[in-house]
Amino acid sequence: MRSILTLVAAVSLAGCSLFMPGPPSNPHPNEFPRCHEDGLLPTFDAAWAVLYALSGGLVAAEEVKHGVGRPYHVFTLTEKALEAYPGRYFRLTNRLLDEVKGHLPEGLVSQLFSGVATAMADEYAAQLEGLPLKDRLPRLIEMLAAEGFDAEYEWQDDRVVIREYGCPYLQVGREHPEVCAVDTRFIATALDLPIERVNCLLDGDTHCTFTLKVLEEKEKLPVHG
Repeated sequence: MRSILTLVAAVSLAGCSLFMPGPPSNPHPNEFPRCHEDGLLPTFDAAWAVLYALSGGLVAAEEVKHGVGRPYHVFTLTEKALEAYPGRYFRLTNRLLDEVKGHLPEGLVSQLFSGVATAMADEYAAQLEGLPLKDRLPRLIEMLAAEGFDAEYEWQDDRVVIREYGCPYLQVGREHPEVCAVDTRFIATALDLPIERVNCLLDGDTHCTFTLKVLEEKEKLPVHG
């Protein structure tokens, strides 16, 4: 995977265009392309690697038409690929938050995190509009997954329990625990219910747990994993 990303990055970030008249006749999906001693992939394997990256959603292709001759394709990294590529985002985020907290009062910092959660909820609002709670819950789990959380829900009498087994903000949260307000507020806003955080990964727990009290009688639902 890293070799594929390196190839694609070299093609797209350098502003190059890769000419491909058509897919290779035998892509050998079970064989990984090998580089020459000069570090470059053979033409066939380069084409295979790009096709592999395309199928995995790591690159996007745009057809470019020009004067005489066949059109060619320009390949660029997708957001999915950029997230997998090495970076120092956590370090930068921590530094930015240090600066924000050093220049703003504590109350305003909390409002900023709440605003992030509200903005996230607004992005998904159309998907939840008009849905009863029993339909909102599985949709919420999908939304949390899209944001990088591994979550499930369970009904316990008049309460809904949501557990998060993975947190995309964990490394930032160790330096800035205020970031926990983002998913807490997001869940409460999406379900329109009062929320309480019971467990937290930052406290050494194996997962984060939230309980939300249902304000009216609801149909009991099975566990969603």
